[in-house]
Amino acid sequence: MVENTKIPPKIIIDASIALSFLLPDEKDTIADKIFRAFQQNKTVIITSQLFFFEVGNSLKSAILQKRISYHIAKKLLEKLIKTTISQVAVNWQQTLDFAVKHKISFYDASYLLLAKQEKVRLYTLDKKLGKLV
Repeated sequence: MVENTKIPPKIIIDASIALSFLLPDEKDTIADKIFRAFQQNKTVIITSQLFFFEVGNSLKSAILQKRISYHIAKKLLEKLIKTTISQVAVNWQQTLDFAVKHKISFYDASYLLLAKQEKVRLYTLDKKLGKLV
């Protein structure tokens, strides 16, 4: 049960977690719990340096799909940028190899490799990616 899930002191998140927290039509209990723990300094969030590119692209898509306005998207992105989420550099070649091997996006490969490198849990709402965690 999500409500009883304790968020570890250090985690990796992908864009799906952030988007669930930010977008009203993608709300999920675990994303809210993660960001609540983060805001209370109970957990440190780290992510791939590609994270903000993926979030930005998803916000652009939400604008084009008329799910949110341009003004709201800018505010949401600004809110996220102001957080202390740490970004870790990507090993480009290793990420490409991993993405091809597992038939996943380059973004997803960067999150999985980072989780392996840091030896911490990757939180995602992406079902395909979740199966690889």
